[in-house]
Amino acid sequence: MRLPILFALSPLLVACPNATPETTEGTDTSVESTTGSTSETETGSMILCPESLPLTDAEFVGGLVIPAGTCWTVDEKLNLSDGIVTIEEGAELRFGPDIAVSIRTGGQLRIKGTAEAPVYLGTADPLISWQGVSFVDSQGSDNAWEHVVLENSASTQWNGASDSFGALWLDGSTTLSLSWVTFQDNTGRALRAGGDVALSAANLAFTGNPETAWVSMAGAAAFGQETVFDGNDDDRIHVGFGNTETLSEAVTWAALAVPYFVTDRSFIEAPLTLDPGVVVQMEEGSSLTVRADGSLSAVGTAESPIVFEGASVGTRGYWQGLAVEVGGTEEPLSYGVVLDHVRIADTGSNAWNGNGDTVAAIFMQSSGSALITNTEVHNGAGYGLWLAQDARVTGFADNHIHDNNVPMRVHPDRVGELAGTSTFDGNTDDRVWVVFGNNDTVSRAAIWRDLGTPYYIADRMYVEAPLEIEAGTQLEYAQDIGMQVKKLGSITASGTAESPIVFRGANSNAAGFWRGLQFESNNAANRLSNVEVLDAGSVPWNGDPTTEASLFVVANGSLELVDAKVGPGGGYGAWVSSGATLTCSGGTDFPGTTGVHAAADDSLIVGCI
Repeated sequence: MRLPILFALSPLLVACPNATPETTEGTDTSVESTTGSTSETETGSMILCPESLPLTDAEFVGGLVIPAGTCWTVDEKLNLSDGIVTIEEGAELRFGPDIAVSIRTGGQLRIKGTAEAPVYLGTADPLISWQGVSFVDSQGSDNAWEHVVLENSASTQWNGASDSFGALWLDGSTTLSLSWVTFQDNTGRALRAGGDVALSAANLAFTGNPETAWVSMAGAAAFGQETVFDGNDDDRIHVGFGNTETLSEAVTWAALAVPYFVTDRSFIEAPLTLDPGVVVQMEEGSSLTVRADGSLSAVGTAESPIVFEGASVGTRGYWQGLAVEVGGTEEPLSYGVVLDHVRIADTGSNAWNGNGDTVAAIFMQSSGSALITNTEVHNGAGYGLWLAQDARVTGFADNHIHDNNVPMRVHPDRVGELAGTSTFDGNTDDRVWVVFGNNDTVSRAAIWRDLGTPYYIADRMYVEAPLEIEAGTQLEYAQDIGMQVKKLGSITASGTAESPIVFRGANSNAAGFWRGLQFESNNAANRLSNVEVLDAGSVPWNGDPTTEASLFVVANGSLELVDAKVGPGGGYGAWVSSGATLTCSGGTDFPGTTGVHAAADDSLIVGCI
């Protein structure tokens, strides 16, 4: 180290702040600092010493101590790959045009300013700018900055990339701690920390820069709620370095005064927690996927919701959405994603796989689980939610799905996990689509709730478990599509006079638009009470062309109708096969059909008109 050289300097040069200082003309040097105190040198232009010493690379190499209150002019690049440079309180380093400080493996830079006497890194002339400070693979506990002002920097690229400007450029496996550091009036990005950088920070301030900071998903956790943003051209934290950006360590993102801006496709493979009030803006076409060992906890409040939206706020279909591939599928569930008081907007830029029908704000195809409550999904160009058979959304309640193309596409086994407390309105098609193929099956006991909007059954469906349907529920069927209750299944549809359950065609057609309901099980739970079955009987149930019927009870099957209205529709209201049983009571009627047909002498029909 060259410590003796510095301490041997004349008192006049070492203690330049003790001389009568000059200040930048027209500048208020008592600007309030980020601590709330006032200081002549905390922010704004620093004191201009009447005289300063030259600092050369030859003195910098190997490390040194720059004493408190000294002033320096730097007109050549400074490099440090061996030793520690320490800059003490009140010191000022003024750099020439495009001059840089480079700290590499083996070197460390310690800056020890105070609130009353911060360290200044800038230029003597505010009309020129210098390159800045870079750390590449520099590690150690002495990489710590306290009370520093970094100004008029980021003039030149750090590498061949067109956007590699940064007042403070961190790369490789660098470690750095920042406390009470102010980035102000720089000509490019203030701070850039690469994906392998271990950055910790507190009480940072970004003022008057073109951009604030660009960091990895893990690096975004460095910023606390106290971070100050004022007058930057782009007042956001940029997050991500390419379309495979991956979070691999557990972090929490604090609620800042500005959004986090996720710039590309990103993968969450470790726990990510978002504090209430966090706003995440997504670049065009970008996405978030929670997978592997990842999880996402986004728990906001009514007053401070968590927001995911497009960077072009309000542009429908701007970013892709959120994919969930983690969590348990068996009870008790271990939720991979928790969304509460969250707002998701502007999704649907592209499909999640080769199937063009997988455009969705929340996409759950692989085995995974999510607890979604008090969440708003809107302004999407596709589905609000896409829930495959292996997805789990138990507890889905009190959500508002609106102004999307379609609110939900749900496998039949997922419908029973939807509480009837969510709202669906303003969507291009306000129905909840229940379809994933012509072998869709309700394979577990479930209750289908009244969602206040119809379920749309777009393909053939089987019921192989007990299914209850809540009063007021409406089910619409695509053309010639039917629902078949297999031997292990049953349907109990319990409507009321005030809130009947309605099965109908997607288009009204008295001659029959959809196929109807078939019952193969001999189960006392097969009971339709205060139910309307409309527009069914479009095509025969088997090779016999006369088997067009709204209700088709096959051999050994049974069905009870109570105060039911079956019709109008094509063909028979009910066809009862040999060995099957149909029981009617109350005001059950079959208007607009050819009534009830007994296919054989042993077809048992009781009380039906």
